[in-house]
Amino acid sequence: MNSPPEVPLESSHGDSRALKKSLAFAEMRRHGRGLTGTFRPKDATALPEQWRRWLDHDFAGLIAPIFREAYDGVIAYRSEDVLAADARLHEALSSRQRSVSIELRQRMVGGLPDARECRVLRRFTREAEAGTLAGHLPIFFAARAAVLNIALRQALLGYAWAEWDLAHQALGVDRPWTKFLAHGEFLQAAIQNSLVNQDSQWGSAEGSLP
Repeated sequence: MNSPPEVPLESSHGDSRALKKSLAFAEMRRHGRGLTGTFRPKDATALPEQWRRWLDHDFAGLIAPIFREAYDGVIAYRSEDVLAADARLHEALSSRQRSVSIELRQRMVGGLPDARECRVLRRFTREAEAGTLAGHLPIFFAARAAVLNIALRQALLGYAWAEWDLAHQALGVDRPWTKFLAHGEFLQAAIQNSLVNQDSQWGSAEGSLP
C-alpha cells in the first residue's frame, strides 16, 4: 500500500492530526485498483481543466452538500438522514458514477474489519448489503469520517484527495500533493458550499488547507 502524502503542516493549523488521519483513510489505491471514482478524466493532457470542472460541478454542486448531510446524520445519530442522503446521491449520479461508487464502497468496507462499530454506520452497511439502498462511497466515507472524529473540513479534503488519487492511478501518472494543492481556490469554494453554518475561513483553527 502506498503511504499518504507528506503534508507540510504548521503547528498553527489547528487540526493537523485530523487532516493526516483523513488523508490516510482516503488512500483508496488498495481498494480501487483498476477503477476511477466519480471523477473520470478522459486523458492526462487536460487533467487540470477536467479536475476543476469536476470540483465545480460534481463535488461542489452535488457531492459535498450531500456528504455533509450524511456526516451530520451520524453526529446526530439520525440513521434516516444518512439513508436519505444516499438515496439523493443515487438519483443525481450518472449510471457509470453509480456503479463505481457502489463498487468502491463495497471494496472499502471489505478492507475495514471495524466498519460496523457505530449504530448508524451498521444500519447503512446492513441495508446496502441487503440491497434496500445503493450504498455509495461518499456517504460511507462521510459516515466513517464522523465515527473517526475527523472534522468535516478535513473529511471533505480527504475525499477529494481519494478521487484525485484514483484518477491519477488509472491514468498511470504521478499524483503529486503539490499539484493537488495548486487547485486550492477551487477546493476552498467547493468545501465552503457544504459549510454554510460554519466558519469558512481557511485560516481558522477548525482546519484549513496547509
